[in-house]
Amino acid sequence: MKRRVLRWYDYSWSRGRIQGGGDINTALGLLPDKLKTELALHVNLSVLKKVTIFQECQPEFLHDLVLKMKAYIFTPGDSICRKGEVAREMFIIADGILEVISETGRVLTTMKAGDFFGEIGILNLDGLNKRTADVRSVGYSELFSLSREDVLAAMKDYPEAQEILQTLGRKRLQEAKNMSRQKVKVKGDGSPDKTVGDDSAPKRIVHKLRSDVKVRRSLKFI
Repeated sequence: MKRRVLRWYDYSWSRGRIQGGGDINTALGLLPDKLKTELALHVNLSVLKKVTIFQECQPEFLHDLVLKMKAYIFTPGDSICRKGEVAREMFIIADGILEVISETGRVLTTMKAGDFFGEIGILNLDGLNKRTADVRSVGYSELFSLSREDVLAAMKDYPEAQEILQTLGRKRLQEAKNMSRQKVKVKGDGSPDKTVGDDSAPKRIVHKLRSDVKVRRSLKFI
């Protein structure tokens, strides 16, 4: 336990989170409102702009979200969310590596800085508001969270952003459904055919979403 605590402080110090006895959420709370806003935009906006699902949203919408973001540090092996839990926030990875774990304990895929998860649950797409898999931290990781209430409130003021998020969210949900329906085929020799239903499926979903965003960008200039 002592070793874990010391490692956490070492990591927090190296990330600039322990200066005066708190993380970025505590530090922001001590600042005047104007300076708090400027610092939040400076620290968090670049992170939010790297997130695929937000890259097509207008700057004003992103500014609103940035002021609501909260930062968290997880230690090696920490569980970030569990399958079946009600999704009350989405997460954006600022630093570190996370693993998505199946019910049998297999690592389905890994996520890194710039990746995100939990948006399907907070958008309540197709009535789904629960986590679909376990996610854990491999090493030390830093994540930003956005609560369901804050995202939905911001979308009311920016209908265009709402359409973008829901469209991309539904694409991602449909891709996940399609992958989950695929059964492992059996070859003539009785061995499983790993070309279908393999563990690379979640990775293909992420790549597909990124390509969809690039297409949407190009269409704006046609």
